[in-house]
Amino acid sequence: MKKLFLIPITFLLITALSGCIPEQIEIPEANVIQDERLGYTINYPEGWTYNVTTSEVLVITKGPDSIDPVIQIQKYKKDQQNQSAEQVLQRFKGNISVTKAEFSAEKDFKIDAADGTKLVGKQIVTELPDMGVKMWIVIVENAKGDTIYQWLYNSTTPNYKSNLDIAEDILDSWQIN
Repeated sequence: MKKLFLIPITFLLITALSGCIPEQIEIPEANVIQDERLGYTINYPEGWTYNVTTSEVLVITKGPDSIDPVIQIQKYKKDQQNQSAEQVLQRFKGNISVTKAEFSAEKDFKIDAADGTKLVGKQIVTELPDMGVKMWIVIVENAKGDTIYQWLYNSTTPNYKSNLDIAEDILDSWQIN
């Protein structure tokens, strides 16, 4: 008898609690960048804008006139100058070392490709105290091994943390073909 009494109570609890489960919010299709030339798909937040330069560099900003923060993805064809993610990272560090850059959090980076392949690259956080800028750089090769991507989140040092969650969401949405 006690077991029969539990069945309706269990049903009522499940029904009542099902309304408490948060719905997954989907980003509208208009906020998805998918361009064959770029070799990836990525989402960006409502109210933000993007531009693809003639050299296939994607630039995402908080608004049409905003320069803080900026997400930028540079595409490199693998060649003598760009043989690996490590080589691209070392060249980047060399280029900005003249600005008294402070490097931290250098480590491996992993991301899933669109086909589920695990891609491994490098990441580093850089601060340019003289310029008041902080950057997070991720460098990874595509699964074919013929292209290297440099993803960069750039913000003024005071705004870096306040926009970091958004930058992480954008990075998490990145699907390299």
